[in-house]
Amino acid sequence: MRYAVKCNNLSVLAYELGAGSSMEQQLLQKGVIRRHPDGTFELFSREAVNGAGETARIGDYFKCEVVNGQYYAHPIQREIFLGSHVHLAGDEYRQNNTPLAVWSAGDPRCAEMDFLLARGLLTIDESDPERYFNACLYGATLSAPCDAVVVFYRIDRSEDGKIQDINFNFVAAEYFEKNYRYCSVIQCL
Repeated sequence: MRYAVKCNNLSVLAYELGAGSSMEQQLLQKGVIRRHPDGTFELFSREAVNGAGETARIGDYFKCEVVNGQYYAHPIQREIFLGSHVHLAGDEYRQNNTPLAVWSAGDPRCAEMDFLLARGLLTIDESDPERYFNACLYGATLSAPCDAVVVFYRIDRSEDGKIQDINFNFVAAEYFEKNYRYCSVIQCL
């Protein structure tokens, strides 16, 4: 298993869903975020496929990405976001430098990947390099190409060390390369 941290002092813009920020309003108008009658939101990231977005709730956060003029929104559960970011000012945050386990195609298999694959939480389609990684995350089917990185945000283990649950997502290769650095767990601390 390899580990990575966000680059030091990297600040990001993030927005609380339902707070009415100008970014939220803009993405609602563009259809990148949809608000449903039950109060939930549907957010469309680059990884969202099959016409369905990722589900989020009021109070969750999202980050926006623009690629070739196209806007994308990535939801983050409120607890995870607040536990891993420091508020700087306005919509600006700095992510904590907590080491995160990561996995890329070509890395040796590990218990975390075995857990996801065995339970069908993640599938790998070796015949399609553009939709190599596939998972249902935030209520939507997501895909990522073979150069994406699987980032493990939380790994819950029982007292005897068995994996109980994993919170993970895909990170695009170019974003990972610009914003993360590999390290040993000891170096990261």
